[in-house]
Amino acid sequence: MEKRRYLYLSMVFFGLTFYCYGIAAYSVTAFLFVFFIWCLWKRRLKFREGLLCALIFTVVALPEVIVLGINAVHFGRTISTPLFTMPYFPDSVRSADILLLNFSFAQLGKNAWALFSHVFLQLPDIFFNSIPAFGPLYHVSIPFVFAGIIVFTIQLFREKNIEKQTRMLALWGFLVTGIWVGLITYEVNINRVNIIFYPIILLCAYGIGLAVRKWKKLWPVVAVAYGISSILFFGTYFTTYAEESREYYNKDFMEAVAEADSLEEYESLYITGNLGWQFNRDATEILTQYVCKIDAQYYQGKSNVSNGRELPAYADRYHYIYPEQQAAELVEMVGDGLLVLYQGDLQYIDFSYDVVDTVGDYLLLTVQN
Repeated sequence: MEKRRYLYLSMVFFGLTFYCYGIAAYSVTAFLFVFFIWCLWKRRLKFREGLLCALIFTVVALPEVIVLGINAVHFGRTISTPLFTMPYFPDSVRSADILLLNFSFAQLGKNAWALFSHVFLQLPDIFFNSIPAFGPLYHVSIPFVFAGIIVFTIQLFREKNIEKQTRMLALWGFLVTGIWVGLITYEVNINRVNIIFYPIILLCAYGIGLAVRKWKKLWPVVAVAYGISSILFFGTYFTTYAEESREYYNKDFMEAVAEADSLEEYESLYITGNLGWQFNRDATEILTQYVCKIDAQYYQGKSNVSNGRELPAYADRYHYIYPEQQAAELVEMVGDGLLVLYQGDLQYIDFSYDVVDTVGDYLLLTVQN
């Protein structure tokens, strides 16, 4: 706001947020619209300056806006240009997650409770999002967050200095944008509304500042409380939590696939879609491509070299299976290839096999001749 060239440059980055996460379409736009209306009203911006900002933002975000548009109206085909592609996704289901497209007061209530419980009360969320005993910000932060939000909001509307009020509005608008995202997005968990934690951390600090200014003897108590919380958190995070959460990060699976891929005497790999905590062949393929450093040209069939190795075609080497559904045909399917199975998959195997190696909860098997 003090140097206009930076204001215009910021519009480029606001526009780029559209390519980061779909929620940006109805969060960033809302934030900028309200902020600009306020700045025009308070004469912090001239109309032509706001118009130029809007133009820069729109030009940068436009391809993604078109993607959202052609999928919203079920346009039916992808638009290609020499510089970028705007794809149509016939199987997209994300629109069901947006309250504005499927409004009901019952769902609004569920969304509000999910937001309030996970963010403000710090009640348990998905295990890999936060440690239940600590919450995303430590439970000791809860009163400071509420105090900070309430007092900051009051001070915002009482503030007479327009420049200071503009700065305060940016932070408060950030918070309101996070709340808006939480209300509009289907029953958010922490990772889907993580935008809100930036202003909440700042407002928590503001609340702590208010408390220690009012009760100076409270400062060492707050310092000790956060110090103990931090020590206990790291002590848990790197020990018991690391062991309990490893399943959700598919550590055993990735190590097993990496070892299987290194055994080049097996031309074909048959990889389970069982990750232990979910059945998902698409996820196992993505993880395999990641851990094996699959080259894009190799995946597309345009090259037989991947990660510096000459290999059989991708479709011939990597196969993703559901042992439960394909048990009857596995023997013929696998042949001389190598199986990567979750230990729970063994109940579906009705043929003799040899164990090449065991990696955590996964086994590398071959069909016994």
